[in-house]
Amino acid sequence: MNDEKNQTMEIEDLTIEKYEWGNKILTVRENKIIHKKLQSDPDFASRYFSKFVGPENDNNEESKISSEEEFCEDLVWSYDAVKLLVNEYQNRLHRFNNPKIKNNRLWKEIAEVFKKQNKPYPVRAISRKFFNMKTTYYKITKNKRRIKVGRRPWPWIKAMEEILKKDNSANLTNDKITVAEKSDNNENTTTVESTVEPNKLSSNNPTDPIESTNNSSSEGNAENKDDWEMIDDTSNFSSSLGISSDHDFNSSNSQNLPKDISDYKTKMLDLKTEEVKILKLIHKDVDDDRYSKMEVVSELTTAIKEHNVILKELIDVLKERLLNK
Repeated sequence: MNDEKNQTMEIEDLTIEKYEWGNKILTVRENKIIHKKLQSDPDFASRYFSKFVGPENDNNEESKISSEEEFCEDLVWSYDAVKLLVNEYQNRLHRFNNPKIKNNRLWKEIAEVFKKQNKPYPVRAISRKFFNMKTTYYKITKNKRRIKVGRRPWPWIKAMEEILKKDNSANLTNDKITVAEKSDNNENTTTVESTVEPNKLSSNNPTDPIESTNNSSSEGNAENKDDWEMIDDTSNFSSSLGISSDHDFNSSNSQNLPKDISDYKTKMLDLKTEEVKILKLIHKDVDDDRYSKMEVVSELTTAIKEHNVILKELIDVLKERLLNK
């Protein structure tokens, strides 16, 4: 970088600065947070510039980069920033539930509030953060029986509960999807039968173990982390896409299974339940134009990888038992 060539001018909440990278002069239109990282973190700058400047164009030229909301995942969220986000969303909850109002407009309003409080977070970073908090809330409420005694509770659990119980989002039970439709005078609930078989969503055997005592899944590893924000990237949910029913365990046979195999059966059933919930949330947000299709593909790829890890562990256990017979 050449500091002498850096020129700055304000454009709304963005600034324009020029950088020298390789043999190119790059004009970057970004927010102050991204500019600060570009100037202080060489690794980030290299990843950022290489994303926009292809290797096939090596001749000297001046390029313009405008990416207001790239690299949102690198932003650090303070306690005060998250508290502000929760409060501002709660203040606009009735408008978020209004189908006539575009969500993007409301996120821009919240971003303006952040800007006035000297927190220039991009719009997309703000909406993504709240989506991740919703996902974390559903994970915690689903797995509350697994949370170890003495663990530091997630600080936003009560606030998110207050918000989501008034939110017109889909709420999933074992075999039904219920959608609340609110009006000024009454409150109706429409029930839609799910195509997912109930026995694939929850175990019919109440004595089945809740958590494996042998190999731990990615979800178990996440629970050992002290910082709940570490699991806000929704990377812990798992998907059964592409997996045939041959991998499922029939609950009627669970009594004949060894304990470790039965543990895997419970794990797989839990993964199927979580898959339905998380994918439902993802699809809702995609319909709201909050995230790109590439982000959804990335989430699904992570889900499939995690499911494959569990399947591999199960296959290894089965192989070991067969060889030892």
